[in-house]
Amino acid sequence: MRLDLSSVEDFASAKHGRLKLQLFDRGDGLSSDIFRRSYQPVATRATDGRLWFATHKGVASLDPHHFTTPEREVPALIEEIHAERELIIITPQNRGNIVIPARTKHMTVRCSMPTLSKPDFTEIEYRLDGLDDRWYSTGTERVIRLYDLAPGTYRFLVRGIGTDGRPVEPADSVGMTILPAYWQTQWFRVLAIAAGVIFVAAIARLGVRRRLAQRELQLAQQEERARLENELQQMKRAEVIGRLAGGIAHDFNNILAAILGNAELARLEYGQNKDLADMLDSILSAGERARELIVQILSYSRQRRTEPVPLDIAPALHESLKLLRSGTPATVEIVTEIPESLPLVLADATEVHRILINLGTNAVQAMGPGGGRVTISAIESFGGEEAHPEIPRGRSVCLRVEDNGAGMDDRTLQRIFDPFFTTKELGKGSGLGLSVVKGIIESLNGVIVVESTPDSGTTFRVFFPIVSGSSVRRMVSPAAQPVMSDRAERIFLVDDEPQVLSVGRRTLEGLGYEVSAYGSATAALTAFLAEPRRWDIVITDFAMPGLNGVELARQIRTRRRDIPIILCTGFGGAVDAAAAKAIGVVCVINKPFRRQELSEAVAKALGKGAPASSQV
Repeated sequence: MRLDLSSVEDFASAKHGRLKLQLFDRGDGLSSDIFRRSYQPVATRATDGRLWFATHKGVASLDPHHFTTPEREVPALIEEIHAERELIIITPQNRGNIVIPARTKHMTVRCSMPTLSKPDFTEIEYRLDGLDDRWYSTGTERVIRLYDLAPGTYRFLVRGIGTDGRPVEPADSVGMTILPAYWQTQWFRVLAIAAGVIFVAAIARLGVRRRLAQRELQLAQQEERARLENELQQMKRAEVIGRLAGGIAHDFNNILAAILGNAELARLEYGQNKDLADMLDSILSAGERARELIVQILSYSRQRRTEPVPLDIAPALHESLKLLRSGTPATVEIVTEIPESLPLVLADATEVHRILINLGTNAVQAMGPGGGRVTISAIESFGGEEAHPEIPRGRSVCLRVEDNGAGMDDRTLQRIFDPFFTTKELGKGSGLGLSVVKGIIESLNGVIVVESTPDSGTTFRVFFPIVSGSSVRRMVSPAAQPVMSDRAERIFLVDDEPQVLSVGRRTLEGLGYEVSAYGSATAALTAFLAEPRRWDIVITDFAMPGLNGVELARQIRTRRRDIPIILCTGFGGAVDAAAAKAIGVVCVINKPFRRQELSEAVAKALGKGAPASSQV
């Protein structure tokens, strides 16, 4: 507190009842605001001359007779350190080592320096040992701010600069220890280095493994590429063979059409001669076998589309066995147990033939040069007779092909249905047989089961689901008579093969129709366009030079949309049914056709109700 001398004299002489006081606070360097808080600006003089003042801590007294002027400035003091959210009051007990919490970024050091002369002209300097040895001035500011000090031990010193410009000694000091964060500790650095080494090693190892994996992948890709190239070659080879087979089949069907047609006409003409009739029947029987062979060739070349029908497969199995026996070596015995008839299944005779021929051929080839025995049987199965997870429940027809050959191990068994997989020597098998068989069976909703033991033989079982007999009929028709014409309808017949054209004309004329035959599609179109209302029906070949049957039918329909058209083809199912129907084709018949089939197709097209062999 500072007293004005004139105020004291006026107070002492009773001129005024109050003293004019100047109270010091923290801004003047005091350590507290004791004379500011709850201050009552009154004072009382006692009889002994002492001055009494009211404060928030009680009453303070001053003796005017003992006022003295100090000889030097009071030294600066460090009062408190504010480490972000933590306030540390400096005491004699803790000033030796103040602990600052870890991760402290900002500290405020509050100092004081009381003076009785000119407080506005006193300055503060500080030094931080451990950082550098320089003194830094804060001017008249009593608050010192420190930022981002590294963890470690420091000594903080503060001193005042008097009004005469000289430092006021001694300097006040406190010891400080700033704690490090856990990542700044020695043990953490050691662990970090160790972790870094482990991480680098792991990355290196991962890189090595990745390079090895890439190398393995490259090798696998090379092997896969080689395998795919081999498969592609096999497929191209099969495609070439298929195209060749389709072309041969087309030409052969035209030849067969002439042979069978002429044989049938001769049978009708000379049927009374028994010896001649027997010879003609032999020709017809051989022609039918050749016809079935062409069906197989077309199926192989994928040019015949088959559709399953309710079928008794026993006759197809017997016919297939004849072909299988013809190519079997004498050292292999074929034992058959196939009844004359079996329950109806949803199948196609051609596909059944392919299944048995493939399975039977594999069984025969499994015998080796020493020969063996192949047993082929077909029975009705009820599903629960044998415990096997793949055997379907319910009624089915089971075709069984068993051999006592070399057998197969488990590894081979797992791959036998893979396309192009074969255990035969190079050039003796394409690896397509069993995969094709499996595809056929699955398309018929059937199941194939294989069991094999090395050196004990192999057994294939094929299960065809039985269809309800009440909703279907057996595909065995009695000997039907050809449908004859009762109105002598006029037929427009087109075929580029002279022999087939001649047989067709004579067959249709024998059925009572009036026939106009043309060997050129272009000439036929010209003739039809000249008199479009002359004919009742058009029968045309599919594959013809210049103008094929489909295009011919399309142009005929543009001139006359109500005329029915029958399309004949030697390529089996090469004609798309939907496309044919769109241009007015009412049915498609496959060469070589018999007299009965042709008569039924014409009757159906003319609306006489007879079933056609292949409707669109």
